[in-house]
Amino acid sequence: MKKLSLYILILLSALNAFSQTNDTLSVVEKPISEHSPKKASIYSAVLPGLGQAYNKKYWKIPIVYAGLGGSAYFFAISNAQFVEVKNELQARFENNSMPVNPKFQNYADNSLISLKNSHQRNRELAIIVGVVFYVLNIVDASVDGHLYSFDVSENLSLRISPQTENIALGNYRKLNGISISLNF
Repeated sequence: MKKLSLYILILLSALNAFSQTNDTLSVVEKPISEHSPKKASIYSAVLPGLGQAYNKKYWKIPIVYAGLGGSAYFFAISNAQFVEVKNELQARFENNSMPVNPKFQNYADNSLISLKNSHQRNRELAIIVGVVFYVLNIVDASVDGHLYSFDVSENLSLRISPQTENIALGNYRKLNGISISLNF
């Protein structure tokens, strides 16, 4: 009798195990599409601002283009001034220090050299600022991609408040302190 009940118990547990595997095989779960920080970074690297659009942070796109456009504008201005001063210096060295452009007739050669160096420095600085904005665009898209599903609901709070308590140790004493409560 014990052997029969043992066989029935094994048979029932085997049937239960087979029925569970068949249930899991018959249910096809649709994979959850995750928000990819890598995809956001690649989008921003290919076209600045596209990663911010992928992360649905549309308000950041004008900031990205203002930074990149501003640095391109200052590069263009500094480059035009650099080329103009450089051409004046080359013309002066070829024509024995005679000014060619009337705009620079009151400048000495040393002043033109320092002016050329100043415009060259401004041009290089505009390139550096443009590269920094481009890299920050990619980093911002990646960070926003990682924080895309982060919960920032009203239920998250940290409250710090002063607190006093009366404690009976023979006679009553007041203790002052700080109460910190974290709700999530």
